[in-house]
Amino acid sequence: MDPCQADATTFPQASASPKSKAELAPPTPSDYPSIRFWDREDWDKYLESPKGQTSKRGTMGYLEDKDGNPPSRETAKAICKLLRGGWVELVHWELAPPSWGRLSTSTRQFIHGLMESTYPHFKFANNGWKLDYLASNTYPAW
Repeated sequence: MDPCQADATTFPQASASPKSKAELAPPTPSDYPSIRFWDREDWDKYLESPKGQTSKRGTMGYLEDKDGNPPSRETAKAICKLLRGGWVELVHWELAPPSWGRLSTSTRQFIHGLMESTYPHFKFANNGWKLDYLASNTYPAW
């Protein structure tokens, strides 16, 4: 299948109940003041700070729940397992790109939908940078 020809009907859709406008609106910093890393630049600055250099936030410290806490080790493992499962699905549909940066729009939407619906941590980011960061760092090894 030509990746440029993929559309919303290519991927299986989870059955979902209709969502309200509030549920469809992306979270904002004013809604979740405990979230610190809305942008990649915020995470990079934190890593360069003295506090960031001695942090015990773990390898996915940029991911935050609604209270600003990083995921537990178990949750981090489950996140990676689901992400790999999404990549397997892309392989199944013959849509897996050679690198994460070459992901088509429809496959990006599929992966983001899969991950964000299961782990809201990824919604607390402008432009989906947290999932793209994780995927671009782990996709080559997969």
